[in-house]
Amino acid sequence: MLPFYEFKKQVKLLEEEMESEIDNDLPETYIFTDGIMDIEKYYYSKVRILWVLKEPYAHADGTIDDYWHIKDTLAKLNGIKNIRMAYVSWAILNNISDWNKIPHTSDGREVLLNALKSTGIINIKKAPGKSESLDKDISCAYDKNKDILHKQLENYNPNIVIFGNTIQYFSEYLKFDEYSKNNYHIYDNTLYIQSKHPSNIMNQDKQDEWGNNILNAVKNWSSKKI
Repeated sequence: MLPFYEFKKQVKLLEEEMESEIDNDLPETYIFTDGIMDIEKYYYSKVRILWVLKEPYAHADGTIDDYWHIKDTLAKLNGIKNIRMAYVSWAILNNISDWNKIPHTSDGREVLLNALKSTGIINIKKAPGKSESLDKDISCAYDKNKDILHKQLENYNPNIVIFGNTIQYFSEYLKFDEYSKNNYHIYDNTLYIQSKHPSNIMNQDKQDEWGNNILNAVKNWSSKKI
């Protein structure tokens, strides 16, 4: 891992590259810069977590409330997607392996927000999409943005990568040695998890299953770390 000041500089340079190189048909202000929420929190976190999602959500007219960086959308911790990611991130950072044992505290919102700020969140598509992501659009976006995406995976140096139904787009790049019957791969001590997208419609049982699948993968990985 690079020294903090070098890592911070690397992250900032990558954001600048993202802003200047991503080509899309929307005005420049609609490029949705993503990456690490809080560089210092992420760098010094006991476990570096990176979420890989599909695309930022937009309104019907294509706007995204003038947000420039994905971290700006987290200020109020709105939306089931952000809340679910926050709960999982908090559980991982606190060594909790059972979704149903995540405690609810009076200052829970602030605790969850701090947990999510300790992570990185990237989208394959860097321009806003609609409420339903189309596979052909995400696939095209991956082909267009893959150089940036690969740099994000490499430069952020995560310990755990959680794919929200997106690992298939990275299959050639990741080149795992063998197919895993589980929902995860372990490669070079890094854990790669394939899960449902956190915004998927789920009843309570399905949400519990979603959370526990991720946490069980982390538990198994932790027991095998070198």
